[in-house]
Amino acid sequence: MGVKVAELTDKTGDASCARLVTEDIEQIIITSRSGQVIKLPLKNIPQLGRATQGVILMRFGKDKTDRVAAVAALPKDDESGVEENTPEVEIPTDAD
Repeated sequence: MGVKVAELTDKTGDASCARLVTEDIEQIIITSRSGQVIKLPLKNIPQLGRATQGVILMRFGKDKTDRVAAVAALPKDDESGVEENTPEVEIPTDAD
């Protein structure tokens, strides 16, 4: 016995992934197989009841073969990978 958490139909397709979100999670990052990346604040994603058809968070455009590759949840005040006093680097282009 279990709890139905999503209404999967031909319209919605299969579930890509699911994450349990707690109060310490502020944002999510979704990455596709082709390299498309989006970062979304959780406050912009509506909360839905059980057995709904869900919310579209990423669209793939005309590439019907692309899929979600990974989803990461970022806690509040997470600055991993961000360092203060990081020097800026100029990258020359062919136009220079």
